[in-house]
Amino acid sequence: MTDIAIGPDYDPAKEILTDASGRPITTGYVAQLAEEAEAGYELGQARTLTAADLTAMRTRGRPTPGTGQSRAVSVRMNPELLTELHAAAAACHVPVSTLIREAAAQWLHRHAI
Repeated sequence: MTDIAIGPDYDPAKEILTDASGRPITTGYVAQLAEEAEAGYELGQARTLTAADLTAMRTRGRPTPGTGQSRAVSVRMNPELLTELHAAAAACHVPVSTLIREAAAQWLHRHAI
C-alpha cells in the first residue's frame, strides 16, 4: 500500500476536516477508505439513490459567501499578477477566491457610483 496524504496544503493544527457524517478525516481514516476501495465494492449491494438523495447532493458543498446564490466567474490575469495573488493568499492562509472577492468588494465600496 502507498503512503496516504490528505493534501499538501492541509494543516491539522489549524483545521479539522470531517466527512458527511461529521467523522474527523484523519490519515488513518483515509488509509481505511483507500483499503476498502482497493478491495473493491459489491455493486449489487449498493442502494439506489432517491430524489431526496439527489436534492441533498445539490445542497452540499461550500457555503455561499454573503447572501443569495453565488456564481463562478472567470478572470484572466497575467502570470506576474497571478503569482503575486497566490503568494498573498498563502501568506494570509486564505483561498485565492477570497482575496479576489474582498478586493472586488473594496473597490466597489471605494468607487460607489
